[in-house]
Amino acid sequence: MFEYLPERPLEPPEEKPIAYCDYCGGEIYEGETVYNIDGQLIHEDCLHDFADDYFKDCKEEAVSYAEAYC
Repeated sequence: MFEYLPERPLEPPEEKPIAYCDYCGGEIYEGETVYNIDGQLIHEDCLHDFADDYFKDCKEEAVSYAEAYC
């Protein structure tokens, strides 16, 4: 008399990542803000730490050139 209908899940299916952050390895989901730096996808929250590592060879102490040549 009644046809069996399978139960539908109460929650929508879990969203799947579309990529992974090249800095932390965390999941990146559609619509999330990321930075594409030289082909690397970086989470917005990882940007500061990524930049520290990426530019570590450029870091130096500032000196006054006027004092250096006097």
